[in-house]
Amino acid sequence: MKIQGLVKFFNQVKARLQAGLQPGEVEAFRRKVVMVVLDVEEICRRHGKTPDHLPAPSRIAYRFLKDLDLQNLPIRQAGDIDPVNSGLRIRNVVKVGEFFVQKLWRNHRVLLDSTEHMSELQAEIQRRVTDIDKLCRRHQATPASLEGPSRQIFSWLKLLSNQDNLIRHLESLHTAADVINSSLIRKKTPIEVRLINMNEIWQWRQYSNIFVLKANQGFMCADRHVWKAVVHNSMVEVDKANRQLINEYTASDDFNEVLIEMDSYVAATSPTGRGHIHNLDDCFDRVNAAYFNGQMPKPLLVWNRTPTLRKFGHYQPSRDTVMISVSLDDPKVPSFVLDFVLYHELLHKKHGAMIVNGRRISHNPAFRADECLFADYQSAIDFIQQLARRHRGL
Repeated sequence: MKIQGLVKFFNQVKARLQAGLQPGEVEAFRRKVVMVVLDVEEICRRHGKTPDHLPAPSRIAYRFLKDLDLQNLPIRQAGDIDPVNSGLRIRNVVKVGEFFVQKLWRNHRVLLDSTEHMSELQAEIQRRVTDIDKLCRRHQATPASLEGPSRQIFSWLKLLSNQDNLIRHLESLHTAADVINSSLIRKKTPIEVRLINMNEIWQWRQYSNIFVLKANQGFMCADRHVWKAVVHNSMVEVDKANRQLINEYTASDDFNEVLIEMDSYVAATSPTGRGHIHNLDDCFDRVNAAYFNGQMPKPLLVWNRTPTLRKFGHYQPSRDTVMISVSLDDPKVPSFVLDFVLYHELLHKKHGAMIVNGRRISHNPAFRADECLFADYQSAIDFIQQLARRHRGL
């Protein structure tokens, strides 16, 4: 069961809370939040469900709105600058995404077999990323200011401009195609799988000339078993065991790592890491003093846009940016938990990654030894695991 616009509203609420509210808009803000929460509960009731049955992102959004302390909202002080609202329009960005998502499916076998063709496609994607970036700068903005659909496409293209990610994407499409071909599914029209950045987990649509299965980019790392579950539930019938497998995968680190990496490419930069409840700048000062003798160079600290289930932080070396999940900007999350997540990401900055037998290893023995030095290590781990289970409705 999906509730259109819930996650989008959640993101709007987070943005307003981080910016601070004008005194004159507080009451309208409260009424809107209460109305949305009641609407969600009523929609669930009409379907004989509860909010715990919602897809993970919607479930997290609902719980955040439900638990929001509406009597203790951040008020913007006189002289504070209101951040630039997202909404920059650049023509044809979404069309560019549609062009590439179809090209990747229709040519995935050829691209995997030809290094030359792969390199040409990667260069073509990179050119598009550069073009969009330049257009944003021309408007004195960044890709974070793009309107929603364009922002999603930009972050998707940016992800695929990395060769390793592009290969994984194509290999996942190849697995999906192999599952479809071996499943004896017969449609009156050709089947096309589109793996792309989207709010939904997956959706399908039968057109007059083609059957389209759109799947979230998080399935880029999915194995054959997961794809079999997705294909069966979308093209044959909904099966409870398959649904459970899909739910487990979408709650996994593999799935959420992809989402938070895409989010990191369009993170809104801010002079401060202030959230609604927690401040990342204060968090960094505590962690740097306690575990790095105050010597850790400060990366850019940002909150992501999308609630996550298990992956609560991400370090991106190319931009020297640590992104923390908005799921942690919650009054029920103790400061030491946020400190641990940031400490974990700063250890990625300190240790980097190793390549062993062609595999990228980020959590090497030295990393794990340092991680265990965190004063409240086990308590933080236990809290994060409980939070992940709660977000998954377990």
